[in-house]
Order: sequence, then structure tokens, then C-alpha cells
Amino acid sequence: MKFVKMHAVGNDYAYFDFEKVKNYDLSLLSKIVSDRRFGIGSDGLIAVEKLRENKFKMIMYNADGSRGATCGNGVRCSAYFAKKYLGATGNEIKVKTDAFDTTVFLSEKMGKIFAKADMGVIKRVSNSQKITNALQKVGLYVDYRQVFEINAGNKHLVFFYPNHSLVSLAKGVNKSRLYLDGVNIERVYKIERTNLSVRIFAEIFERGTGKTLSCGSGACAIYKAFREFSVLSPQKAEIITDGGTLFTEIVGEKTYLQSEICEVFKGELNEDLILGAKNEV
Repeated sequence: MKFVKMHAVGNDYAYFDFEKVKNYDLSLLSKIVSDRRFGIGSDGLIAVEKLRENKFKMIMYNADGSRGATCGNGVRCSAYFAKKYLGATGNEIKVKTDAFDTTVFLSEKMGKIFAKADMGVIKRVSNSQKITNALQKVGLYVDYRQVFEINAGNKHLVFFYPNHSLVSLAKGVNKSRLYLDGVNIERVYKIERTNLSVRIFAEIFERGTGKTLSCGSGACAIYKAFREFSVLSPQKAEIITDGGTLFTEIVGEKTYLQSEICEVFKGELNEDLILGAKNEV
């Protein structure tokens, strides 16, 4: 079975043509291929399905086999996968996710591929006081003014709290049982302001995967949370993660996400490795 390994700012997935894997248990297949010693090694699996000439569907599973509603890095890589391997034409490619439909704009500069995605309207949800009360009950003491629940197609908790480690935040949130299906967690630990933009340094803990080098929807959530947190609301922000920089921008009410994307390698899986994931037909 053929696959392509791609990443955006270190957030890596194994990409498959949906037609080739539709008879497999994709949840189990994701667990197998995501293993960094016995599989391909990735943050999860993404299958790309062709719906019509320039519209595709992204089907995403995390490394633990749980289904992901959307992925800002994954959707941008999916568009490039669709163009290179599934016959998409032009540089504007529509991609459908479980959360929303988006348009990805591809470009090339000096041999590198860049992808910009319309991530829609990012919203702040829930009550921060309620969240911090629940966290304090399990011993995680944070100020409600520094915690933001954001909907970026999937749920995120953004903490502007350098005094707690990412691990302690993730453990506290898990212990609180506020999110039984899990939640993505971002810890902002440094902010640098410039005249026209802002640089926000953050760490990422993704639902279903754990600590990752970056997260596209997480970058959008961080940007939205910053605009709620700060009296200054720049139109653009650079989100600096362990994997590199993601660029976010507000146009009207919509948030756009951009960075370089990279095809790492392509290969073919040994059928014996994935035999147990195949459904009976």
C-alpha cells in the first residue's frame, strides 16, 4: 500500500489515497502507521478522497486512533497531496473536513511549496471562570483571565501562563474531566510585539497525539485568544512553535493560516504490517 509522508512545521502525517484504504479500519491503521519505531512514524493518518475535480475530503485520525474533526496543517498538506497525486488542477483547491469546508491556496517560491488556508471564523466559547474553578478543584491554579476556550473547528484551551509546564497543564485538564473526548492545549510562554505584527511563542499538546511540534488549528486558536487577551489586536501574528513558524492573519472575520509544507518521502507499506486492519469485504 503506497503512502506519502508530509509535514507542515513538523506536524507530520502519513497520507493515503482514500480509494486505496477504504476497506481498512482507519482508526487501527492510524495506530499502526503512526508508531515511530514499528510503523512510518507520524502524528496520525490522513486519507484524501476525491469528491470531484477540485474538491476533496480530508479524513483524519490521530496517533491514538481517535478521529480528528479538522487539522490546519493537515488540510493544507491534503490539498498538495490532491494536486500531486489525485489530479487536482490549479492552485485553489477546496477541501472538506468533518468541521468545515475550506479553500487552500498553493504557491511555489524558490523550489519550496507554501499553502494558505481559509480557516473560517474562529470563536471564543464557554466561560473561563467555570473552567478555572474546575481546574482548581484538581490542584491546577490558574487565573481565569489567562485561559481561553476556542473553537477552531475543534476545541482548544489556550493558556497564557508561563509558570506552569505544558505537561502539568495537560495533566490538570485531563484530571478535571472537563473534556471527556479530549481537548487540544496550547501554552503561550512569550510574546514579542512589533509595529505591524506580534510573535507569539507557544507549546502544543494535541488531543489524541500528545506533545507535537506544531498545530495549525492551534495556531489559529492562539491568535484568536491573543486578540481576546490583549488590548492590542494586530491583523497578523507569527505563531512560533517547536517546529517553526506558522503565519496567521485576520481578513474580515476570517482567519487565514500559512506556512511552508513539505513532502518528506513516499513509500509502500508491507501488507503483513497492516493485515489486521483490513475489514472483511
